[in-house]
Amino acid sequence: MKNGMNALLWSCCALLIACEDSSKLRDNGRCGSLDNAEGVSTIYDIQGYQLDIYRKLPDRPEYVSTEVVRFDQIVFVLTAQTQIIAANDKGQGSQPSIDRQPQRRLVSIFPSAYACSLAPTLPIAAERLVGLAITATSDYTDALPVDSSLNAIFDITDMQGGTTYWEFDGVQRDFYSVERYLQQGLNAAASYTALELTEAPASADMYTFEVQISLDSGEIYTLQTDAINLSN
Repeated sequence: MKNGMNALLWSCCALLIACEDSSKLRDNGRCGSLDNAEGVSTIYDIQGYQLDIYRKLPDRPEYVSTEVVRFDQIVFVLTAQTQIIAANDKGQGSQPSIDRQPQRRLVSIFPSAYACSLAPTLPIAAERLVGLAITATSDYTDALPVDSSLNAIFDITDMQGGTTYWEFDGVQRDFYSVERYLQQGLNAAASYTALELTEAPASADMYTFEVQISLDSGEIYTLQTDAINLSN
C-alpha cells in the first residue's frame, strides 16, 4: 500500500513538473519554434480575396458609404477564398503560422519528455506573399498624391496564417505597418488580414482605395473599395 502511494505521489509530481516545463517552452526554445513544430497541418490554396470595410465598433458593423467616419475608426479586412489541397508534415518545409496562434501541447507525465509533442496546428497556405500595395484613387495628402503607396500609413492590426506583424514595446503591442511587414522578406500568405489607417487625410472627402496582392505563385489580385466618406 505504501509503495502504491509513493508511486501515485511520484506521478503527480512528474505531471506538475512537465506542465511547468510546458509553460516555459515557448520562451526558452527548448522544443524549437512553432516553425519546427511536429504534427500535421492542412494546406490550402488561395484562389481569390475579398475586401470588406467595417466600422471600428464593438459589434463591428459593415460600413455604409453614406456614413461619415473618422479615418481611425474604420477597419479594412482582407479575407482569402481558399480550397483545401493537402495535409502536410510540419517538418517538410511547410509555412509558419503566426506567433499569436495557440499551441496545444500534449503533456507527458514523464519530466524527461518536456511536453514537446504538439497537436496538429492551424491550416497554412501553399503560397507566400511577395507584394501588398495599397493606393488611393485621389490625393490623400499633399505628400501622398493619387496612386502613391500608402503602405506606410496602414497598420496590420490582426492576422491569421501570416507571419509576425507586431512586437511588444513593454506596455502594449506595436503593430507593423504594411511597409515594415513586407521588409521581413517572403511572408506566409495570410487567410485573414485587418488593416487600419494611422494618418488622417488632408481634407474630409470621399476616398476610394485599391489593394493589390501578389503571391509567389504568380497570382495577382486587385481589389477596390467603394467610396468611403472619411473625416479627419
